[in-house]
Amino acid sequence: MEAVASGTYLTTCSGGADDFAATPLQELADEVARGSLRVQIGRVFPLTDISAAHRCMEDNSAQGKLVVLT
Repeated sequence: MEAVASGTYLTTCSGGADDFAATPLQELADEVARGSLRVQIGRVFPLTDISAAHRCMEDNSAQGKLVVLT
């Protein structure tokens, strides 16, 4: 843990395909639409700029979720 920089967050996911399939995606989308579930958007990239989105993720400078639009 000494090698992890201060202010860095570690997350893991041990779920499999069955766990993902059981996720209530429509309920979550409805909550986002109602405003009762807020998702912090860091930056939005067009698909043509996917390399910049990847750099942003690698640099840990997103400050929220990255969105890539097709």
